[in-house]
Amino acid sequence: GLIWLLFSMFTMLHLFANYQAVSVVSMETFNKNRLQLLIKGLLSTGSVSSPKVINSLEPVLRECQRKFHITMGVPLSQVLQNSTDYEMASRKALAGQKFIMSLSIHDTINIAFHNNSTSHDQIQAVVAAEIFEYIHHNTDIFENKFLSRYAMKINRLIDLNGLSNELMSLAEEISNDIFIADLLDEFHNKGWVTSHHLLHMQEWRYSLEL
Repeated sequence: GLIWLLFSMFTMLHLFANYQAVSVVSMETFNKNRLQLLIKGLLSTGSVSSPKVINSLEPVLRECQRKFHITMGVPLSQVLQNSTDYEMASRKALAGQKFIMSLSIHDTINIAFHNNSTSHDQIQAVVAAEIFEYIHHNTDIFENKFLSRYAMKINRLIDLNGLSNELMSLAEEISNDIFIADLLDEFHNKGWVTSHHLLHMQEWRYSLEL
C-alpha cells in the first residue's frame, strides 16, 4: 500500500512539474490555438500581441473554443462541389491565391491548398477562417479597424444567405487585403515566426488547370 501511495504521489508531482514547465515556455511558432488567439485579439483591439502575451493565454491541455472547426489540407473534392465552384477557384488561382475554402453543413471550414502554397499562404488561410469566425460572433463590424469598410457587404450577405460560401469568399478577400500589406511585417516585428508552423494539416494538395 505504501509503495503504491508513494508511486502515485511522485507520478502526480512529476506530471505537475511537466505541466508547469510547459505552461511557462514561450513559443514563437504558430499552432491553431496561438494563431486563433492572436487573430481574435487583432480583430478586437487592432494590434498584434507578442508571443509572450499569447503564450500566457493559451490553454495547455485543450483547444480553444470556437464555433467552426477548421480542417486544413483537405482534398479539392471537399471544397469544390460544382462547376461554379471550380470557376471561382480558377479565378482565385489566377489572382495568385494558393488556397480554397468552403463551409460544410457541419460547421466545418475546409481548406484545400495549392501544391505551391507556402507557410505564409497556409497561415493566411487561417487568418481568413478567423475573420469568418469573428464576423459570426460580433455585431460591431462598423467600428472595427479592419472590417468597417466591408460592413455593408458583410451585412448584406448575412441578410441574404446567412453564413454562406459567399461570405467565406469575402473573408478571403479581406485577408488578402490586410494580411499581405500589414500583418506579415507586424508578425515579424512582434517576434513571431512565419517561415514554418505547427498547424497540423492533412497532406492533400491540388493543381488547377487554368
